[in-house]
Amino acid sequence: MAIYLHVCHGTWSGFPWSFTLHTSGALAVGDAEGGWSSAIGEWWTDADGLYTSDVKIIETTTATLDQPTGKQITKAMTAHTLAGVDVAGVLLPPQLAVVVSLRTSLASRAGRGRFFLPGPSSGALSAGKLSAATVGTLSTAVGTMFAALSASSLQPVLYSRKAHTVNDVISYDIGNVMDTQRRRRDGLTETRVSGNV
Repeated sequence: MAIYLHVCHGTWSGFPWSFTLHTSGALAVGDAEGGWSSAIGEWWTDADGLYTSDVKIIETTTATLDQPTGKQITKAMTAHTLAGVDVAGVLLPPQLAVVVSLRTSLASRAGRGRFFLPGPSSGALSAGKLSAATVGTLSTAVGTMFAALSASSLQPVLYSRKAHTVNDVISYDIGNVMDTQRRRRDGLTETRVSGNV
């Protein structure tokens, strides 16, 4: 079985964001990328109503990994032109993100993982948190993505970069509190206004 590193690349008003997921399977890298690309398309079809047109998916990539070292062996990519369709909401800061927590059968910390979806628009919020409808939509969308991966014979896994072990993901959950990804803010040019004291 091969270990794959999948990445979804996007932009937030022109600035980059991304998230990654590992899977295992017995596919050529191009076929694994085809499955990942399709799964991202399925996820976006369910979730694009939560994002303004400033949030885009521009590319997906898949690399095969050498399990004992974690180094990439081969890589394939697919270009995308997917954009959000929410016309009523307002674009939120890029560092706000939705965390998808992953669980395996291991009860220890090594049995848990996560990835960060881009934060949705202001219309997805209720009293400062993600609304119940938003969490439900995102959960369904992620479930659709995982189902598409399964249909392509790709098993989501947690791959340990230290121990180089692989454990199957058996469940996921999404909370209603937004998380922060500081690296998604670092590329922004800041304009300051000063005053005298």
